[in-house]
Amino acid sequence: MLFFDDARGGRYGNCEPVSRMGVMSAHCPEGLTSKVWQNALEEFAAAKAAGGGVRMARVIDAPSVPIDSTPQAASISSWKEDKAFGFIRLDAGNREVFFHKSAVVPGMRIMTGAKVVVTVGTGRNGKPACTSVEA
Repeated sequence: MLFFDDARGGRYGNCEPVSRMGVMSAHCPEGLTSKVWQNALEEFAAAKAAGGGVRMARVIDAPSVPIDSTPQAASISSWKEDKAFGFIRLDAGNREVFFHKSAVVPGMRIMTGAKVVVTVGTGRNGKPACTSVEA
């Protein structure tokens, strides 16, 4: 059996608990893409060919998707003032990306729907996150 989840462990992560039940778990923090699917199937087939069993009970990390670190047009799709974070939606690709208030240019007013220019990098949890947000 093969299981996919975007959270490896912790409060909401199921990859590690599921792998302890003997199921190969694919950690895919950037979502389930054809590249992630193919990689997981190859890992699964290799483990099965090697005899299965304990080889199946593990978490495999999805191949990383290259992050475009050039400034990109986006709009703020949500903002939680009380938690100092939100999400932007990239104009190209229609993908949502996390941002923290610390990435916002000082003095900029954060409003849902506002057009912004962002630079995307890797956040503390390994997922894509904005490293800068400006009007």
